[in-house]
Parts: sequence; C-alpha cells; structure tokens
Amino acid sequence: MTRKVKFPRFNWWVTIGLLIIIGRIVWIWHDRNRPLILPQPHPSISLKSNPDAYAIIPKFHISGLDEAETLVGRTLWWKAGFQTPFFRMNSSTRKLQSHFPYLVSSGTPLQVKNIFEKKGIGIYLVIEKQGEQFAALITRYDPQNQIYFFQLDTLFFPDDPFKFYSYWNPALKKLIRSHQIQKGMTFAQTTLALGTGELIRMENADSHLYRFYSMPGGQIGNTQVLFFKGRVENFTVVADTH
Repeated sequence: MTRKVKFPRFNWWVTIGLLIIIGRIVWIWHDRNRPLILPQPHPSISLKSNPDAYAIIPKFHISGLDEAETLVGRTLWWKAGFQTPFFRMNSSTRKLQSHFPYLVSSGTPLQVKNIFEKKGIGIYLVIEKQGEQFAALITRYDPQNQIYFFQLDTLFFPDDPFKFYSYWNPALKKLIRSHQIQKGMTFAQTTLALGTGELIRMENADSHLYRFYSMPGGQIGNTQVLFFKGRVENFTVVADTH
C-alpha cells in the first residue's frame, strides 16, 4: 500500500511567493533590456501667427454718468463706422433731429464736447462739426432693471488705433487710412478700414462671411468680405444701399 506524502500548506505559500518574485525579476530585466522605441511624431500644421491677437487695447471701464463726463475734452477715435450715426442736436434744448444723420468713417478722431443723459433713454456723447453739434447714444438701456450698459468699447478706440498696431508697415497703414482693403488683410485691419461688420454666416470653422456698411474708399455702401483663418480671402462690393 502506497502512502501519500502531504506537502505542508506553509510550503505552498512560500513556493507561490517565490514564483511571483522570480516572475517580477524576469519582467524587469526584460523591460530594461528591450530596444527603446520612440513614438513617431504626428505631423503638425504650421500656421502664420497673427500678432493682432496680442495687441492690447485699453478698456474704458466707465459705468456711470459721472465717469462718462470725464471724457469731455478728450479725443477718441471712432470704431463703429457707418453702423452708428450721430444726430444733429440743438445745443440749448438738446433736441435731436433724426433726419440727415452725420455718419463717421472708421478711424476718425473726434473730440468730446459734452456728455448728457436723457432719462429712460440713455447717455449721449456730443461732438462738434463746423460749428454744429451732433450726439450719439453710447449706452443701451435695460428697462426691466432700469440701468444703462455702456458701449464705448464697441464705438471708440481710447487712442489712435495705430499706436496699438505699431508693427503694421507704413504702406499698410496708408492703405487702411484710405479705407481700402486687400486679400490677406487681418480682421483688425479690415474693421479699421471699413468699420464694424456683422457676421452673415459661417461656411465652416475657418471661413466667416461678414457684411460691412461701407465700400472701399470710405463711401457708404455694402461690402461682403470672406475671411479664411482670420484673413481676407475675397470681397464683393455692392452699390450704396442708403
């Protein structure tokens, strides 16, 4: 009769532990001695950087009538172009005439003559041209909360805009001052030449079609500009629509 030899349980656990340790040592040795394979770099897309994105244009930080009155006497540069008009004003009664508004081309320096409020309507900024005064609304009124939202950053540059884009070359600055545009111009250059535009549609993530209410040369009209990756791809000029 054959007698079975019992293997102590303790020895089983020791054996299992030794196998685990040996396996770990073998894996480490294999990992450290295998050939080093570096991941292949993904092809990168090289895009010309647009320094206009880094230009710092100071904000007005004006939130009330008292603060707005500090603008009197300052020269501001018009940003909005023909989208926002100035209305002829009677200086004694402050009554505005809605007909024959004064339309200012983008980039025009304007000296602030006065600031005043019409309750429930908004705050106005006054300029003077050939002895006549003209006023433009610089706030948006919220009737529900009865407060004004200032739009100075949308309407004006706080200083000569070419100071903020000092790296633009003289030929480009001359082109912009004459309100001309050309293929390859940035969005900032185009808006300074033509004024504020409105987005018509997005062709895709890179293509955006804008409408500007002026024509190259500084006349009132309609110019549609297609931007591709932030630069003018092409543009179409339409006759005066006003």
